[in-house]
Amino acid sequence: SQRCSLKRWLRAYPSPDMVRNGTPWCITLRIAPVTPWGGPTLPEIIPYDPPRSYARASRVGDLVFIAGEVGRDEHGDIVEGGIAPQTRRAFENIRATLDLLNLTFDDLVKMDVFVLEESDIHPFLDTMREFLPGGSPPGTLLCVKGFSHHGMLVEIACVAAVRR
Repeated sequence: SQRCSLKRWLRAYPSPDMVRNGTPWCITLRIAPVTPWGGPTLPEIIPYDPPRSYARASRVGDLVFIAGEVGRDEHGDIVEGGIAPQTRRAFENIRATLDLLNLTFDDLVKMDVFVLEESDIHPFLDTMREFLPGGSPPGTLLCVKGFSHHGMLVEIACVAAVRR
C-alpha cells in the first residue's frame, strides 16, 4: 500500500499591505498539504468580482478557506447602524461565497470572529443565531484593538468542508 506523506510545507511571510513603517505587523501562514506522490496540493482560488487584492476563498482538497468577511455592502461601503447590521451583512457575504461553491452554513467547520468592543459580543451572538441557529462551529472569538478600515466593527473568517 502507498503511504501518504504527513509532511506539511509551512512558510511565514509578511504581506506587503501588512507592513507598517517597514516592520511586519502581521504574519500570514501558508500551509500546503503534500499529496501522496510528494508534491504540494495547489489551491483552487476563488476571486472576488470585481477583483480585490486578495482571494475570496481558496479550496485545498475538501477544505474551503473563506477570507475574513466584514459588514460591507455590494458597493464596498461599511454598513451603518452598529454591530448587528454589520454582522448580518458579513454573514450574507459569507453565504454568497458558500453559494458559489454549492455549500451552506451547515458545511462550516471553523469560524474565527473578531469584534472591536467587548460590549459587541452579545449583540454579535444574537445576530449570528439568525444564520446559525444551532450554534457556531469551533473557532475563536477575539476583541481586537482595531481593524484595517475605520468604521469596521466585526470580521468573520471561516473554513468549510466539502461533503463527499
